[in-house]
Amino acid sequence: MLYRLIRLFAAICLLIFSFQNIFAQLISATDFQKDTSFTTSSAFIQVKKKYPQASLPQLNQAKVVKSTKDLIYKTEKGIKLCFDSYYLKTTYYSPAVIIVHGGGWKSGNRQQHEALAIGLAKAGYPSFTIDYTLSGQAHYPQAVNDIEVFVEFLRLNAKNFHINPDQIAILGFSAGGALASLVAAKSNANRKPNALINIDGVLSFLHPDSGEGDDTKGLSAATLWLGVNKKTNPKLWNEASALTHVSKMNMPALFLNSSVKRMQAGQKEFIANLTSRGIYTRAYEFTDSPHTFSLFEPWFGKTLTECISFLNHVFQKK
Repeated sequence: MLYRLIRLFAAICLLIFSFQNIFAQLISATDFQKDTSFTTSSAFIQVKKKYPQASLPQLNQAKVVKSTKDLIYKTEKGIKLCFDSYYLKTTYYSPAVIIVHGGGWKSGNRQQHEALAIGLAKAGYPSFTIDYTLSGQAHYPQAVNDIEVFVEFLRLNAKNFHINPDQIAILGFSAGGALASLVAAKSNANRKPNALINIDGVLSFLHPDSGEGDDTKGLSAATLWLGVNKKTNPKLWNEASALTHVSKMNMPALFLNSSVKRMQAGQKEFIANLTSRGIYTRAYEFTDSPHTFSLFEPWFGKTLTECISFLNHVFQKK
């Protein structure tokens, strides 16, 4: 009797594990409802608990920056992907910045980086905040393909946006940083940007320091995005890591880090590879800062300054 109970228990455990894997691979986008678990407001509430001095960036510089919003760059299977552009009237074929939002590949929105886009535009860098397909709509590599499409779209329409097609930087925060880094390292030809700014985006899912893929309390954000857990298909998780493709990357990179160490997984190896080939890199860590530091003061101002300084150096702008 005891033996039968043990066998039954083992069978149930196997069924649960199999169901979890199948569920992860069969998540459908047909009944997609936008995940709003990560917003600026919710992040701000969490940050204020530990950092009561935190505040939202001021947008008074918007008076000198023009914007065009809700422009569509891609429509596929009923999903419209939009972007917002921020620029100065005096901008003339300047370097541009594409901004990719975070949110665990499943949430977040392009409007979260409006302050950063405005600040960059004011400094003479037309900026474009973009949508991409979230994990509730489609798995990897769809989001990567979306961003590649926008890089190509922007380059092909450079004259219309008064930007230099050979001076396009891609900037990403958190999951957006991971995506931006993967595009910078993996993409080819017209879909490859000319510089990378990674703000607390993990570079290697399978690195010992990475916290991605812990499904013990439910499916993790990375598992939901990749569609399968890392034990079942580590090859896919490795393929989706920018560090895997770093040897093909030939552009300068800036890394801005919080004090959350797991977000730097693979960064030392990534930087070492670039510097060994003479490619310019810079890294800066914000001491005692939350993962969402770039969205709030007192860290936002320094984030913007570091980005502008890097872009000025890379694109030789004075």
